[in-house]
Amino acid sequence: MQDPYSAYNPDIYGSAVNAAVLTNYRIDTEKVSYKFRATHTGAISSIRIYIESWKEGSRYGDGNGGTWRISIRNDSTSNHWPANTYLTSLIRVMAADSNGGIKLITFGTPANVTAGNLYHLVFENIDADPTVNYSSVNTLTMWPGDHLAPEQLFAADSDWNSIYSIPTYTVWESIRYGRTPITEYYYTDGYSTGMGYMEVWVGNPKTISDSSSVRETFTVTGKSRNVSSAAVWVRRLSGSDPLTVSLEKTDGTLLAQDTASALSIPTTYSWISFTFDSTQSLVVGQSYNLVLTTPTSTNYDIYAICDGGSTFTVNARFADGYSQFTTGSGWTGWDQWGKENLTNGDLMFYFLIDTTETGIFSEKTVPEVYRLYQNYPNPFNESTSICYGLPYLSYVSIKVYNTLGQEVATLISEDKLSGRYTVQFDGSTLTSGIYFYRLKALTEGEERDMYVETKKLLLLR
Repeated sequence: MQDPYSAYNPDIYGSAVNAAVLTNYRIDTEKVSYKFRATHTGAISSIRIYIESWKEGSRYGDGNGGTWRISIRNDSTSNHWPANTYLTSLIRVMAADSNGGIKLITFGTPANVTAGNLYHLVFENIDADPTVNYSSVNTLTMWPGDHLAPEQLFAADSDWNSIYSIPTYTVWESIRYGRTPITEYYYTDGYSTGMGYMEVWVGNPKTISDSSSVRETFTVTGKSRNVSSAAVWVRRLSGSDPLTVSLEKTDGTLLAQDTASALSIPTTYSWISFTFDSTQSLVVGQSYNLVLTTPTSTNYDIYAICDGGSTFTVNARFADGYSQFTTGSGWTGWDQWGKENLTNGDLMFYFLIDTTETGIFSEKTVPEVYRLYQNYPNPFNESTSICYGLPYLSYVSIKVYNTLGQEVATLISEDKLSGRYTVQFDGSTLTSGIYFYRLKALTEGEERDMYVETKKLLLLR
């Protein structure tokens, strides 16, 4: 059975999304590619995407729909642009989608993909006059000020991002870092994966101060999970008192709690991690609250992010709960766009599953491909977790480098059996700044292949 919302990173539980705004890409004389790394071997029969209506008017131009060719293509390994090899394609007259919103697109012929390989979902306008007849697609985007770590926790930019073409249609631009495609892929065997969050409710951040606080309320589904820490996407506005995160039962019984000092929380949105004194078991079928509080002299604020509801499956969003806030007179769902008590938004948060416990990966112990996951928390203060997956017995090396390319730490250098693993990186002796960690995995046997992947991390003091 597929575990909800974990195809890319099975070691986290929560929305695990960090974004700030919605970015709109016109499909006119330019085209867009959603690059993705397949997590499953099979045939993709349909997709679900977020289309911006031409009827939205002057916000995105006054186009008239257009005619799109939508295709799934192989990746060109040299520059990771879309190859000219079409695995499947269809023609869609977008005037029929003039109301915009989330649309299901079904291909006449499924596209066969292999787990671990890169592919492209390409949108191009083949209308006779695309400068007049066009519509758009949307991606989640971070503001430049929040763009310290563009990789989403559920998938790195190298595996899941947007690429834009220049108007000549002959050249693709470089990767649009921090732009996360809103789409879900459906396979003929029932498997699906994707990103089902639509937009951040930027018009109404909630303040955390004194009697004003926020929480994610949720009921665990699928299976029980042992968690050792939690992280939230938050910023500090003013004051010097710490931010407290509490894990509670819905009757108010406190299970675990931790605080982060005000100085450790930047004034731009960042992932802030909270470590529990002991591992907590989130039991399937049980309900919990993750509550954020601080004294009256300090102000933090936080956004909620809107999901696509039941139009996206639970494999593309966190469907177990929703965000709430209080000003001291009772809890209610978020309010946005003139609507109150909404239940289709989540805090940008996650729990870190305790991988030292047995049975965490019982549903899928052996990964299908080599993977190096984004460290979390990131940015971090002293310690951060780095997870990786091995499909085969391999000699594994993970080293950390500074921006000059100098090695500052070796985290592992030994043979490892296939499976998923987590190592800790202690940066307490290092100065603040950007560092890089690199996984090298050499397979055993007659055909020895080397897998190498590098990611960036940020140490803040």
